[in-house]
Amino acid sequence: MDENPKTKFERDGMATAVLDVVEACAYLAVSEITLRRMVRDGELPHTRVRKALRFRVEDLDRYLAENTQRGPEEKSR
Repeated sequence: MDENPKTKFERDGMATAVLDVVEACAYLAVSEITLRRMVRDGELPHTRVRKALRFRVEDLDRYLAENTQRGPEEKSR
C-alpha cells in the first residue's frame, strides 16, 4: 500500500483519507463515547455527511501531533 497519508486506509477496496466513527476510534485508540465528546466539545475536527461523522486522517494526525506531551529532555531542544 502507498505510504502517502491520504491513501493509507482502504474501505471496500478503495483508498480513502476519510474515516468513519469506528475507524477514527481505532486510529485514536479511544472509545466512541470519548470521540463523540471530543466532537461535541469542538476539540476534534470533523465533517458531517448528513448525520454521519467523518474524520480526515490528516486532521487526526495534526490533532495527535498538537496534543502529544513532550518529555523534559525534548522540551529543551
